[in-house]
Amino acid sequence: MLTIDGNHITLTHGDSFEGTLSIKVGTQAYTPQAGDVIKFYMRNIYQDDEAVITKTVNTSSLKVVLTPADVEDLPCRSYLYQVKLTRDGDTTTFIEGIIELTEDAAHA
Repeated sequence: MLTIDGNHITLTHGDSFEGTLSIKVGTQAYTPQAGDVIKFYMRNIYQDDEAVITKTVNTSSLKVVLTPADVEDLPCRSYLYQVKLTRDGDTTTFIEGIIELTEDAAHA
């Protein structure tokens, strides 16, 4: 099961997630340019420097995809996620929230 409430995502362990990003710079929609890099990070806690999942997002489709294989070794609990845009050498976090990875009821 997948639910999204604002920036809070609940994902059942073993399910897939696909989300399309929208980027705003100030109040204006932003279309990624050549050389821009967008990365999705999932961390155990805010203080962790090392992400448990890092994905480079295709700047054309702006889709973030998590497969069951991406999370198969992760325990069920809450994680911080961030999506960062690097352009012209500057990095900006433009989305941040919580992903709650929950047990599959069939396997609990």
